[in-house]
Amino acid sequence: MTESVTWRSPDGENSLKSIVASKIPSWKNGLHEQQAQPILHILDGLDILLCTATGSGKSALFTVPILCHLAVSEAPQQFPKFSGIRRQPVGIVITPTKGLARNIVDTLTGHGLNALAYDRETIVRAACERRDLVHEVTPCRFHIVCVDPEHLISSSWYKILHSREFRHNLIFTAVEEVHLVREWVTFRRAYACIGQILRGCLPPDVSVFGLSATLEPGNPQ
Repeated sequence: MTESVTWRSPDGENSLKSIVASKIPSWKNGLHEQQAQPILHILDGLDILLCTATGSGKSALFTVPILCHLAVSEAPQQFPKFSGIRRQPVGIVITPTKGLARNIVDTLTGHGLNALAYDRETIVRAACERRDLVHEVTPCRFHIVCVDPEHLISSSWYKILHSREFRHNLIFTAVEEVHLVREWVTFRRAYACIGQILRGCLPPDVSVFGLSATLEPGNPQ
């Protein structure tokens, strides 16, 4: 039996380069090192904390892991044996504002992915159209779902996070502007629940990563 390989191995790195060149040909130079290394860790289900400048291409951290799972599941014979490949990969991005969520959705849509901003506006529109967003999210119809902390702790998201199908296909959860978890908790109490939800509800092999452009030096807490 062939042993599985990690994405951080030489074979994994070569596969990543090949997939990016094939799926996003507009990126003529491929990924930058500061993009590639975090993505390899995410694909291996590891947790990371990344300090990255605005405009540094961090949307690749949401886009490329999904594309990698799709590429390998579509043509497994062309790649090494990676463990945990999902045919319907999905990622969660926790965002502080509707504007940021919408920007992420627009960017990912431009790369051919289905993305959803799960916010009040979307919920109201779905209700008017007599659509159940929970029933759209749990079958993994969207590759990426952006959600704010307040909706993340709602009963609807309890159903989503405990859906067997959604949990099986979830490959990462990202926290955008992660420094706000502590800075905004005094007036947005839902931020205090993020850690409990991430550690208590997610499968252990799901990568959890935080992104910020303004992290200050300090010891882990």
